[in-house]
Amino acid sequence: MTIFEASATFFGLVEDMEHELKLSAHCPRYIFTSALVGVAFLARVMKGPFASYLDLDRGSKLYRVAIDFLKSCSIEKGDLPDRSSTFAEQMWLSNKVFKNPDGTPYIALRVRTRLSGSPLHDAIKWWRDEFMEERDEDRQGAHQDSLPAPVSGEPAMSSSINQNTAPLTDFSYASDLLLNDQMWGDLGLGIDDWALSGSIPWMA
Repeated sequence: MTIFEASATFFGLVEDMEHELKLSAHCPRYIFTSALVGVAFLARVMKGPFASYLDLDRGSKLYRVAIDFLKSCSIEKGDLPDRSSTFAEQMWLSNKVFKNPDGTPYIALRVRTRLSGSPLHDAIKWWRDEFMEERDEDRQGAHQDSLPAPVSGEPAMSSSINQNTAPLTDFSYASDLLLNDQMWGDLGLGIDDWALSGSIPWMA
């Protein structure tokens, strides 16, 4: 409840400053990063086992404020704020993030070696686990459909997929960019070299 209240209060202040000062037009990096962390907090607690103790109407409204704020920080399609708002929105709409395989809430952090950044890293990992699998399945199907039928006596073409062939200017499928270190590298949050819980005992 304390985490929820702190996050909700933060986004309430962001909403006020956006109306009064157009905060997104000159948003400092620490405000933007705090908004991303707040999104991770809100999504986790509102999808968690203690949701019935929270003001979900208020939380849902402020989560939308957070998404709109991230979008307002964007100056061109595909930049970091634009991609971050897509990440936040898709995470909110997902029925798999912060859930066990049987659908019950999973509240504990799986990424616990990033200190104060762990909640955001953990949310990215949950999101990535779902959308990486979905993207790869879609690409695999599309690739197989596009392969020519093998000539009799010849082996079928390889189904290997180069995941970096999509142009960065094509934002039709946001996961291609969101799963790329170029997004999280902007924040110093590279995802390919994550240290997961237990890999560094004294920090776990």
